[in-house]
Amino acid sequence: MPMKVLIVDDVKEITVHMDEIVRSRFPDARTEHALTAEEAMIKFESFSPNFILLDINLGQESGLTVLKHVREKTARTKIIMVSNFNDEVHKKICLVLGADSFVDKTKEFHLIPEIIATHLKND
Repeated sequence: MPMKVLIVDDVKEITVHMDEIVRSRFPDARTEHALTAEEAMIKFESFSPNFILLDINLGQESGLTVLKHVREKTARTKIIMVSNFNDEVHKKICLVLGADSFVDKTKEFHLIPEIIATHLKND
């Protein structure tokens, strides 16, 4: 069964870019995109992803809402926060709330495939 990745960011171009990054290493991955927290929570329920790439800032909404929602449902889905809020306070909040990894959107996009591979290997 192919890996499933839900990509959540309020900027469509960034979701497309993250999709390309994931498929560069995992060409058979199935992906879905969401631009809002509400859309992300709906797609999480219907798509049942193995991984979620999740931005903190979703316009007027917060990715932390999605993070909490997913963690209330399951610990199995790996959540990789991908954000410009790259200070230690935001990283700690995300990890305390149940994120599995944190990627600095400004300079660490290229790490996403390796982080996914590490999680796959450790499962």
